[in-house]
This record gives sequence, structure tokens and C-alpha cells, in this order.
Amino acid sequence: MIAEQSNPKLREALGQYHSQLTALFMQQPEVLAQMPDHFELVPLPVRDPEVTQYALSLATHHKEAMQPVVYASIDSESVTFSLSDGPLEAALPKLNTV
Repeated sequence: MIAEQSNPKLREALGQYHSQLTALFMQQPEVLAQMPDHFELVPLPVRDPEVTQYALSLATHHKEAMQPVVYASIDSESVTFSLSDGPLEAALPKLNTV
């Protein structure tokens, strides 16, 4: 719990990954349709192990009972969602960075 408040850099990075996944769901609604109802999304950036550890720590402390968790393994151009039916891979949208 203290980790949430202690590292704004990790929080910001995690927020950027969440934004990227939200953009994916908006651009590819068929991917969102395959997610379970009322799921918790845990971004796991492959190339940023510190943010991955942070996201896993938050998920452990904040998980609600019986809420499905979807882990999203994020690479540079794609994401693989771990679903109960098996993995689902999707291309990541390009985000405008100004």
C-alpha cells in the first residue's frame, strides 16, 4: 500500500500503459468484447520490469474477491492478454506523443 504513494514515477508509467490499453480497447472493440465482465486489468510491460513489479504489487493489495484479473503482457508493438480461454494477442495502437 505504501508503494502506491511512494513512487510517482512508477504511478505515471503505469498510467501510460493503462492509457495505451484503453486506446486499444477503443480502436479494437472486438478485443474488449472478449474480456470477462468487471475485470481488473494488470499491465505487465515486458521491457519495464520495475513497472511490472509495481503493477503486480498493486494487484495483490487491491484485488476484490471473485473479480477476474486479466494480465496484459505488453511488448513494443503488441499485447498478450492472459484469459481463462487462453492467450489473446493484439497489436498496440500508435499513441501520439507530443
